[in-house]
Amino acid sequence: MLTSHLAAIDSYESRVVSFANVLVDQLKSFGGKPLNSSLWFNYYSFDVMGELAFGQSFDMLKTGEKHNAIKLLHEGQRPLGIFSPMPWLMMIMMRIPGAGAGYNRWLAYCEGQAEKRKAVSCSY
Repeated sequence: MLTSHLAAIDSYESRVVSFANVLVDQLKSFGGKPLNSSLWFNYYSFDVMGELAFGQSFDMLKTGEKHNAIKLLHEGQRPLGIFSPMPWLMMIMMRIPGAGAGYNRWLAYCEGQAEKRKAVSCSY
């Protein structure tokens, strides 16, 4: 069992490296001009996570734009910053219709992507 997990992890390397190469190319394209490196590393991280978790990249490194799913994530996380000192209040707020809409859209997106990934994985 451990051997199969290690083989799976090894198979990720080439995909992660390919995203790193795209990131480096994008950073080089600025020709030494100032850029928002935090944004580009964020794109890299989410593209890698999308590829490994959902079997498809968000393609943010290629497009240079935030994918709609990431916009949903950020929208859904906004209330977490405000209510993090009071987690019990967050639970109450999530029960108010509309208050947790962004977070719920993000969860629905993730569930849909996970179902697609399971369907592909089970077809082998």
